Amino acid sequence: VATFFLRVFAPQIAFYGAAAIAGALLNAYDRFAVPMFAPVLNNVVVIGTCLAFASIVKGTPTDASVGANLGERLLLAGGTTAGVAAMALAHWPFVRRLPGRLRLRVDFGHPAVRKLAGLSAWTLGYVVVNQIGFGIALYLANGVQGGPTAFFTAFAFFQLPYGVVAVSIMTALVPTLAARHVDGDVEGFRSWVAGGLRATTLLLLPATAAYLVLSRPLIQTLLQHGVTSSASVPLVSSVLDMFSIGLVPFSAFLLFLRAFYARQDARTPLVVNVVSNVAYVAFALLLFPRAQVRGLALAHSLSYLVAAIAAGAVLARRIGGLEATHTLRELAKAVGATLVATGAMVSVRVGLGATMAPGGTRALVEVALAGAAGLVAFVASARALGTEDLSLVTGLLPSRLRRRPAS
Repeated sequence: VATFFLRVFAPQIAFYGAAAIAGALLNAYDRFAVPMFAPVLNNVVVIGTCLAFASIVKGTPTDASVGANLGERLLLAGGTTAGVAAMALAHWPFVRRLPGRLRLRVDFGHPAVRKLAGLSAWTLGYVVVNQIGFGIALYLANGVQGGPTAFFTAFAFFQLPYGVVAVSIMTALVPTLAARHVDGDVEGFRSWVAGGLRATTLLLLPATAAYLVLSRPLIQTLLQHGVTSSASVPLVSSVLDMFSIGLVPFSAFLLFLRAFYARQDARTPLVVNVVSNVAYVAFALLLFPRAQVRGLALAHSLSYLVAAIAAGAVLARRIGGLEATHTLRELAKAVGATLVATGAMVSVRVGLGATMAPGGTRALVEVALAGAAGLVAFVASARALGTEDLSLVTGLLPSRLRRRPAS
């Protein structure tokens, strides 16, 4: 089954590459909407594939049953690949509208190709180092019953705020950072990096608090219907708590990496990533005997804290700082607003715990009401504290998503 899936999945590599190139072209012309929303098509197709599979399968599917049914294998593997194809193809009508004419040109001796090859070598090293850390985490998690499932389920939730918030901000920032670097505008480059860091932190601090307060009812509401059992909810939610601690450092580190790449520097990210993974292995070996899978998640958070500090220090030295005074002042305001939001969410949970019986209904109500209370409290507190970057966040993406008139 795995071999069959791999063969059908192989074309996804080309589609992902095409989507990346098309997205880069659109971003270079400040067309951000399509690259940001095209992945939704992938999700829609894959969800449709899963629903179609569920409608034709009798009983509980197993590796053996799927392996014996060619139609089921084709549906799952082909539908997944079709989702990636839809994501890639969605870019091209918009790419064709860009100024100039696109045509295929094979020239491996072109200076741009040689430069890209040099940068790619460092990037490949970055990926290899990450896989080593990933392999060690998987090896250790396999020693605990339900460990891999808890680890990767919690990690999927952990990545959600990063994917929605941080990636959106970074997507809007990178073309501007690259332009500032090419123009030699160090002050402008520094200002955009610092602004992106403040905006990312402002939104991810309350997301961290929400996970820490609501992880258990959230996992119970969303996954206790076949994905996890009631006995597994405490483990998955506690692993998510440990991941959540590192949400801001994780996102800050990847923002700094985008800044290095905008400066055409792929070597520094590799060096810092080696430091991060060495720290991860050390923390994992230290914490796993005491906290098992939770220790692996905490090691992940601590290693990215080390990576963010290291990358931020190197970048700040090269561009003359990160507007430290302004950034720390705004960070203090964001922390204050987050504490108010945390208090609101905890109060709602305590109140519901005193008035509702435990169960799925209470978990759902806790997530809905406490989440809403936290959001309102955070926005109100941020405005009351005069958080400057709140207006930056609300205005950055809409303004960047608008098409810039072609000159």
